[in-house]
Amino acid sequence: MTVIAITGGARGIGAATARALARRGARVVIGDIDAAAATAMADELPGAIGLQLDVTDTASYRRFLDETGPLDILVANAGVMWVGPFDAEPETATRRQIAVNLEGVINGFRLATPAMRQRGSGQVVVVASAASKLAPAGEATYAATKHAVYGYCTAVREELRGSGVDTGGPAAFSQADRQRFESVMASTFPAEARKCAHFLRHKSFLVSPSVLASHGIQPLRLVQHAHEFVITYPY
Repeated sequence: MTVIAITGGARGIGAATARALARRGARVVIGDIDAAAATAMADELPGAIGLQLDVTDTASYRRFLDETGPLDILVANAGVMWVGPFDAEPETATRRQIAVNLEGVINGFRLATPAMRQRGSGQVVVVASAASKLAPAGEATYAATKHAVYGYCTAVREELRGSGVDTGGPAAFSQADRQRFESVMASTFPAEARKCAHFLRHKSFLVSPSVLASHGIQPLRLVQHAHEFVITYPY
């Protein structure tokens, strides 16, 4: 059975990912700074466990991985976001976004990949967000952290090449699917489509991969250019 750990797995994107993976037969380990929420989420899924995890704290991350045991896949999902004018952002919010969104990802790679490299297999999937390629007004620090994550993952991917450890992030699909995709977005996630209007202007979208699969729209490759489609879960 594939063992998959998900950071920030108690709510939102993390919880949706946990449910989807559990349905496919994975043993899911949910890590979240809210231990009670992690346990409650795990109780919904067969064979899952929920553990307290602060991705910004190395000792906490080590304990989490020790309790998880041998890990096939790490989904680095934990993230925080502050929205508003750049010059109104509190310093605490700035530091928190950098700590969770960037340093949390770095901690995950540093601590989870050594065992994967030793056995020659494993995967780290990073939920980098469309903000890893775009920088909307009102999301300056958030976008900065996600751009940094994209750059970090790109470099680490090269270092891990040939090791058996794979990394993943935003995906793209062909322009041929555009009309069908827009129809799916409008009918399935109308609220999210409205919220993400600034991404639509850049021809980039937020949507659940499971929805794409159910409509036969298959991700092809990593985003290379801003005019391609960025795929992640809806906010």
